[in-house]
Amino acid sequence: MVSVALRRLLVWTLGLGLCLPIMHLELEAQSRSQNLSAAAINDLIAQLHASNWERRSEAFEKLRGDRRALSRPVVHTALVALLDRENQLTEETLRESHELEGVSVRFGEEFSQYKADLGETVDTFTDWTDPWQVCVSTHTSYDPHSKFAGTLALHGTFVVPCLLEMLNSDLGIIRGKASATLVRTISMSARDLDRVVIERAKAAIRSALEDKNPGVQMAVLEAIGHYGEPEFLPALRLFVELHPAPSPNTDAFHVRADALRAIQEIETRFQVKK
Repeated sequence: MVSVALRRLLVWTLGLGLCLPIMHLELEAQSRSQNLSAAAINDLIAQLHASNWERRSEAFEKLRGDRRALSRPVVHTALVALLDRENQLTEETLRESHELEGVSVRFGEEFSQYKADLGETVDTFTDWTDPWQVCVSTHTSYDPHSKFAGTLALHGTFVVPCLLEMLNSDLGIIRGKASATLVRTISMSARDLDRVVIERAKAAIRSALEDKNPGVQMAVLEAIGHYGEPEFLPALRLFVELHPAPSPNTDAFHVRADALRAIQEIETRFQVKK
């Protein structure tokens, strides 16, 4: 059964790094501008590969405190690679703990603060036409209903392939985030996407409805309710029909309730006649 605590864990993990004020990054950068030399910048880039995350964090802080350094393409590439590494560490931590322990628990809130700052910094120079950079950003921690997820959804051409790949993850938290963001993305980027890509994405969304992890089912159903169009109604109604009302306070009960809620939200939003 997906307990309230587990639901909170899902939301907490997906939303890591989104609680910090955006102004924090700007004020810190202004107050700590360092005018690093080229040699110092190269040395800091090398330190980004340290095995200790605290050393990586210290090197990042020094780089982000220098506007000239942050304007260099080589630093951009190094920071995207660093974010990629921390994304992998985040997923490895979840995997090792069977999705019961996030990086904040294992490494402390300082790590989450560092990763959040890193993500915000990368977001200031992300090249949305570079598949690698887009996929790294797509793998970061965020709520599928956040402003950042909305930015991802506007770049569907490169985001959708990343989300489809994430749906193959062995982590339910990753599949839930990916499926929910995929619903939002095809809703916001439909005009820019090839019909074949859209149909593949919709097929993946329908498959997520039958995911073995109830948390994934809840995530995709909530997204469908918020962003889905009437064409999802047949699949939702079939889902409800094939899943008779189970006993209260069970995973199946909450999942079915979410499906009924999604149907109601779509019917209300599009004034669908019942």
